[in-house]
Amino acid sequence: MDTETESETVKQQTASSLSSEFSLPANPLKPIVAPSDKEVLTVLLERVDLNLQTDDYSNKLEIGEQFRFYPSHKGSAHGYCRDKKKLYLTQVRNRLDVNDFVVAYRNALTQHGYKVAQPGKAQFALQQTSSMPDLSLAAKIVGLKIRTCSSPNAYIIDEASRYSHPGKASTYLKIEWALFDNLRRKVIYRGVSEGVDHGFSGPVQRDGLNVSLHKAFSSALERQLSNADFAEKFIRNEAQTNETPSTGRVHLSPVYAPRGNETFSQRVRDLLGSVCTVRTPSGHGSGFLVDNEGHVLTNHHVVGTADTALLLFGDEEIPARVVARGEMADVALLKMERIPDPKPLDLSLTEPVVGESLFVVGTPLDESLSHTVTSGILSSVREVAGVRYFQTDAAVNPGNSGGPVFDSSGNVIALAVASLRDNNGSSVNINYLVPMRNALSALGIASNIK
Repeated sequence: MDTETESETVKQQTASSLSSEFSLPANPLKPIVAPSDKEVLTVLLERVDLNLQTDDYSNKLEIGEQFRFYPSHKGSAHGYCRDKKKLYLTQVRNRLDVNDFVVAYRNALTQHGYKVAQPGKAQFALQQTSSMPDLSLAAKIVGLKIRTCSSPNAYIIDEASRYSHPGKASTYLKIEWALFDNLRRKVIYRGVSEGVDHGFSGPVQRDGLNVSLHKAFSSALERQLSNADFAEKFIRNEAQTNETPSTGRVHLSPVYAPRGNETFSQRVRDLLGSVCTVRTPSGHGSGFLVDNEGHVLTNHHVVGTADTALLLFGDEEIPARVVARGEMADVALLKMERIPDPKPLDLSLTEPVVGESLFVVGTPLDESLSHTVTSGILSSVREVAGVRYFQTDAAVNPGNSGGPVFDSSGNVIALAVASLRDNNGSSVNINYLVPMRNALSALGIASNIK
C-alpha cells in the first residue's frame, strides 16, 4: 500500500471512530448571555483538578491514541498520520493545570458578557485582599479522551514565520463544576457538562493538542452556561442592590448620653452585641452599629472595591451595602438591609489624653474569634502622610480592622486600622487607630455628636 492510499485509509478509520467516541447529543440551548441591565458578579477560576474515577493512576492509564505525523514535504502543515499507539495519561498530565485553561475560561465567559478575574492558587482561599472576586469556580475533569497526531522531529512555519512542531487532536472532556460564593462562604451550584473538539479532522497546527484541550474546555463551559440555574448565579440578586450608594452627606442620629460613673467593664456585655464581623469576598474585618437606621462603620480597606458585605451579629447574617467611603482616612459606612436587635454604640468626639486606657473590640485572625477584647493605653498621637492617627499598644491583628475602640466609659472614640510588624510578621506593639472625628469628617457625615 502506498503512502497516499495508507493516509486515506487512516483518515477513513479515524473519521469513523471520531463520530462515535467524540460526539455529544445536540444541545438545543445556547449559552445564556449576561443581562446588560443587571450587575454581573466577578468570577475566578481557581482550580482545575483531575479525577478520572479510577484507582489506576500509573503510567499505564490509557486515555486514547496517538499517531505520528509525516509531512508531505519539509515545513508543510499537510501530510498524513500513521503508526498508531496507545496514549497514556502521564503523557498529557502536565497540560491539565488551571493555568493551562485560563484563556479558554476567560474567552468562554467574556464573549457572553460575564466578568472574570485572574486565577488564584488555592481553592476558595480567603485571601486578605480587596481584589478577591465575588465567586470562585472549580472544575474537576472526570472524563477524558484524546486522539492526537504529532511529530517531535517535523516542523511547520506559521504566518509569523515561526517554527513549531506540528500537531492536531480531538478531545472529549467531562467536567464537574462547583461555584463558590466568597461572601457567604458556601458552594451555591454544582453541575456536570461535557465538551468536545474535533481538531483531528483538520490540518496540523502550532500546539495542536493544547488548542484542542482548550476548545473542549470552552465547549464544556459554554454548555454549562446554557443552564439557567448556573447562569443566574453570576447575577447579583436584586434584593442585594436596592440600596443606592450615597452621593451627598449622610446624617446619623446616634444616641449619645453620658453614662455617669459606669465603666467599660461594667457595660461590656451590652457593648459587644453591637460589634459585628464584616465579611467580604476577600476575607473579613470588624465593624459596629452607629445609629438606629442600621448604619455600620468599618475601614475602607475591609470592603475594598466591593459594593456589598455580609455583617455577622452573633449567629445572625445581615446583608449590607456600602453607602459612603473615605479612602484617605480608611473608613467606610454600610447600610444594612434590616435593623438588628442590638442598640447603636455611643460615639464620642472627645479625644483621650496620652496614658488613658483604651479597649479594642473585634474579630482578629478568624471569624471564630469574634468579640475579642484587648486593652492598652493611648501611646501617642501621630500624623502619617498627612493623616492623623491615635497610637496604642492594645493588640490589633488582621481582622480587627474597622472595629470600635472604647474609652474607659464605654464610648467609641476611634476605629482600629493597622499595626506595625517586624520582618517576621510579629507585632511590635505599635498600632494605629482612626479618631472618630476624622472618620465622620472623611465620610461627609453630619451628626449631632458633641
